[in-house]
Amino acid sequence: MQCTYVIIAKICPTIVMGVWIAAFWHSLVGLEFHI
Repeated sequence: MQCTYVIIAKICPTIVMGVWIAAFWHSLVGLEFHI
């Protein structure tokens, strides 16, 4: 159980960061295309 918690604690921030960067990048690209 402890192992699973550690793995989740390591993976979740990475996923959140990846999603945030993807959304940020998507909005940047979207702005460029609209202009």
